[in-house]
Amino acid sequence: MYQKIWSDYLSGQKEPLTRTLYLGKALRLIREQMRRSRNAVAKEANMGTSLLRHMELGPEARSTWEKIERLAHSLGVPTEKLLERSREEFPYNFFRQTEDNRPHFEYDGISVYPYSPPISSQNDFLLLKVELRPAKSLSPCLHLGAREIACYVLDGPLTFKFGDQTCSFKGNQSFFFDGSVEHGFMNENPEKTVKFFLCLNPPNAMNTKDGLPLRKKGLDLAYALEYVRRKASPLPTMPLPWPMIEKMTGVSFRELMQLQSGKTKIIPWDQLESIAHGTGISLDEMIQVATGKIKGRLEICTALTRGHLNYEDQFGIRIYSAVRPGGGRRRFFIGQIFLKERAKFQSARRRWRYQTNALMCLVVQDGRILVEYGDRKKETLSTGDSVYWDANLEFIIHNLEYQESKFFLFTQPPLF
Repeated sequence: MYQKIWSDYLSGQKEPLTRTLYLGKALRLIREQMRRSRNAVAKEANMGTSLLRHMELGPEARSTWEKIERLAHSLGVPTEKLLERSREEFPYNFFRQTEDNRPHFEYDGISVYPYSPPISSQNDFLLLKVELRPAKSLSPCLHLGAREIACYVLDGPLTFKFGDQTCSFKGNQSFFFDGSVEHGFMNENPEKTVKFFLCLNPPNAMNTKDGLPLRKKGLDLAYALEYVRRKASPLPTMPLPWPMIEKMTGVSFRELMQLQSGKTKIIPWDQLESIAHGTGISLDEMIQVATGKIKGRLEICTALTRGHLNYEDQFGIRIYSAVRPGGGRRRFFIGQIFLKERAKFQSARRRWRYQTNALMCLVVQDGRILVEYGDRKKETLSTGDSVYWDANLEFIIHNLEYQESKFFLFTQPPLF
């Protein structure tokens, strides 16, 4: 079902579906902003006017580093600033949607609304709002290779089936689960529409052929070792290489290959203990995986596991996390942000644990908010509007109301 939604969203898209820098557009805008002629800039940069014109006409541009440095010098900006501006001009790095113009798809009593851009990248995430009308279900669902999908229930009760487990969730509850386990979302209420957010990686950004192999009967240490390689890896579609496992655990490559072959009959407990300590995955979990007693992670977040971060003195904000902040190898953060009246939250990347490939989506829940991004982009958002952006560029969030405003914040990786 995820692939169907993603395919429908991609259909008819005109913008590029992969990440790039709009260097040509940035060159033209900076030059026009400084009121410099193309001929004058090209002459100072010791290059032909026709070449500069060719670079500016397309959003993207390819050139040598020396030419880029000369152009930046001619325009009077640092080379790094020119590259930042190129990133800023890429349309999906600041992707705004209003409540009225948001696309949506209908599937037999199911409404799906995308909040993030249609771009295939491992660093981007797909944020969906799903509405299940009475007695309808989104099932069966499967996302091979996705070790984590996050769900935040806006209006319940939502029934969630995960493998052999069935759980019920009310509004303002959240949970995280392994997408490679078959699952489904059901509305068993005969009168009420259930609404929830889903946060996941784009389906075709995942290598669906790269899922775990079938587990053999009995104790399958080869299966458990493959599980460890994937869970310990920072990238969900790229298992840790064997040489890295060898360095982390002290277990030799030959011994790892012996375990991976599946021919080991005598259990090498010392090797398993070394692998557990080296990768941070408990021996108990490895044994449960090897014996088939664990079939994917389902983490239900309660009031006891959530975090409350108060930054009112520094930024005028309070953060109510849907999960415990800094939760290990988690991919996503979901939280509600309360911004004081007429306050602004300025980016402070030096305070974040992650400073590269960070992406955020803000959805206004109540109030009116102004988002300033980079050098020249400003957008005013009202209730129901959203903006998705590359958080590696500077941004400021203003509350335009004379009362507290509230919005949802989704990030990958977790920034809080």
